[in-house]
Amino acid sequence: MIPVREDGIISLSQITALIIVYLIGRSTLVFPVGPAAQDVWLTIILGALLASLVMLLWISVGLRFEGIDPIVYTRATLGNVLGTLLAALYMLFFLQMAAGDLRNISELYVTSVMTTTPIVVFAGVTAFLAALAARGGLENIARLAELILPWLLSGMLLLTVLV
Repeated sequence: MIPVREDGIISLSQITALIIVYLIGRSTLVFPVGPAAQDVWLTIILGALLASLVMLLWISVGLRFEGIDPIVYTRATLGNVLGTLLAALYMLFFLQMAAGDLRNISELYVTSVMTTTPIVVFAGVTAFLAALAARGGLENIARLAELILPWLLSGMLLLTVLV
């Protein structure tokens, strides 16, 4: 049985590795094609600027309510009804993002690796492994991202040089 850790404390290098690994994985699964293909760099810059503004908002609120869960301080700030509604939307957003990522990964495997296997098999196995990793704790996921990042960047650099 995997021990469950509740600390959730990771270093700056680990959160950086987590973000980089996630963004590289996400951008290779969902890549714009068609008419916007030549202007993708504008989309990336605009998205990064907008995401930075949202991130600054969350950081400033997080520093103001240090040590308190976002769900708790949302309810404390906006009131019970509005705070609960916003907290539910916040959780639904991350659920939708996870479901989209799960679908993209499953479709990748079905279309490129094992074409006759139903997509439900890949989605189930991937969801099970993600749940197992989440149960192991944030520290384990962050350590794995730190371990994978140099190999991922080396492989991308090698592919860029060879292609």
